Amino acid sequence: TATPTPKFEKEKAAILEMTKPLRGKYGVFFQDLQTKNSFEIAGKEIFTAASLIKLPVILTLYREAEAGRINLDEVYKLQAGDKSLGAGSLQYKPIGYEITFRQMAELMGQQSDNTAFNIISRKLGKEKIQGLIDALGMKSTSFAENETSPEDIGLLFRKLYNEGIVYEKNKEEILSYLTD
Repeated sequence: TATPTPKFEKEKAAILEMTKPLRGKYGVFFQDLQTKNSFEIAGKEIFTAASLIKLPVILTLYREAEAGRINLDEVYKLQAGDKSLGAGSLQYKPIGYEITFRQMAELMGQQSDNTAFNIISRKLGKEKIQGLIDALGMKSTSFAENETSPEDIGLLFRKLYNEGIVYEKNKEEILSYLTD
């Protein structure tokens, strides 16, 4: 008798083959949102989150806006101490440059903008951001330590996409920032 083929065996093998010649350690989590079938490669392992830590920050910002505690269209004036080197174009703008929190969220999604990340993280506070991480059930994610796991990021996206953790129009806006 034939043994049933495990779900996504070919996809998992293709990713393993792709990463074999590369240096470093790779973690992958994939889930079909309709069938809930999934696979992972080092999915529970904790990695440096790097720019992935910006995802719960964006979600926290939008949830705070939905609760009426932040106005996404409020204008912020860039200050000298805000600028952060690395990714993003905001670091090159002059002091006093005016930008909304919504535009900063877009820069975080599209350019992984570190200056926007610092401004928004400071406004929200690390406790509020970690509170959302914990409420989502992201057990391997620490904002303070900048750590996460592939499985936790998969969980965040599943909840964003399927579970109404933000209003539909905000979900679409956030996803557009990450996919455009």
